[in-house]
Amino acid sequence: MTTTTSSTIASVRTMRSRATTRTIALLVGISALVLLAQACSSDGGGGSKPDLGSPEPESAASLFACSPCNPYPGMYGVAGCTTQQNPGTCNDDCSSYFEAIPNGMQMTAGDSCHTVNTHDECLFDIGDGGVTQVDFDFTVTDACHQTVDTTEWLSFWIYSDPWNSTVEADFIESLNGPGGKNGALNANFAGNGQQVIIFPNSAPNWSGHITTKFSGSGGSVTAMTTNSANSQVASSTLIRDSGYFFVMDTALGSGGNKQCSFTVTNLKLQGTVPAGQCVGLIGD
Repeated sequence: MTTTTSSTIASVRTMRSRATTRTIALLVGISALVLLAQACSSDGGGGSKPDLGSPEPESAASLFACSPCNPYPGMYGVAGCTTQQNPGTCNDDCSSYFEAIPNGMQMTAGDSCHTVNTHDECLFDIGDGGVTQVDFDFTVTDACHQTVDTTEWLSFWIYSDPWNSTVEADFIESLNGPGGKNGALNANFAGNGQQVIIFPNSAPNWSGHITTKFSGSGGSVTAMTTNSANSQVASSTLIRDSGYFFVMDTALGSGGNKQCSFTVTNLKLQGTVPAGQCVGLIGD
């Protein structure tokens, strides 16, 4: 009787121990899933929001988030810097280099890859069924380009994810890209179509207005970019009409010149965007 009772008690203890182990494992698993869900849903995928002060400014700057560094090589524009022959290091602390200014935003260059995007808050189609025109003003400090020792790369552009060179429109970009020395400021389409030089490297006071128009639909959207500095027109055909968003970024040049900065102001869209997207950007 005693032997049977002891055996029964041991068996019960074993079952309780196993049940406790399963419960702990289940709770740990649930906790991990909750944390994963929070990580995936806290910023919608486009990255964390920078601290732009309180109250948050009513400008295009509030639509941008810090582009994520992980998983490598980085998302939403970062890979253009981190995958070069001499790659830069991703910096997703965009509050340290991106700020709101009246009617727009400013980005300062440095010794790492600086990238922000509107993937979560301004995602749109282009062409006849979406955005038909993008307009904005820009300025670029002379320190970004006038001497070889302080050359920095910068760009303001859109693309559709997943990226390829036929779904990218670079409204303004340093001529030679993030892997080389800046030779000028241009408008281009990732090497496709017709590229235009807006300012040569030697010209001071880079500033002006950009207008890009989109027409067509599906796998054939014509994009045409004009600028206020000259009468040249950049153009290409984009093969996707959906899922575009803005990216603003700089990459290291030679030494991380923090005197280099550029601004985008008075950003406006014409056409249609999904409900709740690109708040404040739709013009008349």
